[in-house]
Amino acid sequence: MTELEAEIKSYHIIGSLRVRGSGSVYSEHQDRCLWDICGKPCVEWVLDAAKGSKYIDKIVVITESTGIKKVVEDLGGVTVIERQLYTSFKTPRDFTQGLFKRNKSRSFLSEEALIYRDATIYAQYVLERTEGYVTELRFNLGGNTPMITSEIIDRMIETFFQDKGLSSVNAFYPILPYINMINSKTNRPVALALDPAERQMAIPMYLSAGYNFVGLASKVNFPPMEGQQGYIVITEEEGLDMHDEKGLFLARCYMARRLYTEGKEVKWSIAQESHEEKKKEVKESNK
Repeated sequence: MTELEAEIKSYHIIGSLRVRGSGSVYSEHQDRCLWDICGKPCVEWVLDAAKGSKYIDKIVVITESTGIKKVVEDLGGVTVIERQLYTSFKTPRDFTQGLFKRNKSRSFLSEEALIYRDATIYAQYVLERTEGYVTELRFNLGGNTPMITSEIIDRMIETFFQDKGLSSVNAFYPILPYINMINSKTNRPVALALDPAERQMAIPMYLSAGYNFVGLASKVNFPPMEGQQGYIVITEEEGLDMHDEKGLFLARCYMARRLYTEGKEVKWSIAQESHEEKKKEVKESNK
């Protein structure tokens, strides 16, 4: 074990996964974390990556969905916290004790409301009250990011500890540069792809993946400036955040390619899905 690994493992690091299920803001695509990707629900791929991390010692799933709760509990190795949707200012009487008494609220709301309004803070509160587990560092997982890997998680955590001035670490993936122009005569957009030589000179653009690592500044003598962030660069495939059927299709393609490359069984193919959809259309037309 290296000195860096020993330092990281001396901290309580949780993998925090908030999945809202039926309470999702994407009302037309609810329970996306349960969509099947090559034989497993999306959330299982995410949890597998967290379980394989060298540094995460506790994984917590916070959800208001009974269906998601059951699926996650059946997987095992995860602490599930059932959190009701925030509907009132009712709070436990002992909210002012321990961690929350020392911290200042970052909201115009009172601390009582903040505990219930923020799912991760609520989860930390429950863990401290029920298990005596005090969270020091937190990796926020995305329930719709199936392509995340244990290696990505560990790289982000190590990046955080290698730079003592960071308060968080994000994963960014590059987008191939292109230029959109509008043809004034046809009033239609025209995409001008850059050739390889021009692309090397272009300024790369990045998007943020649906997960990040957050520190509580307990690893440094002087807390870092708020918003001081570190980063790692991943591929566009690894940063996929699945929001709709298009994202689901991409996730299945990416995962099938990964499994095939690793010599594992692939339980989904484009041809198979096309055949199943065809059978469904024929069956409906015969009614």
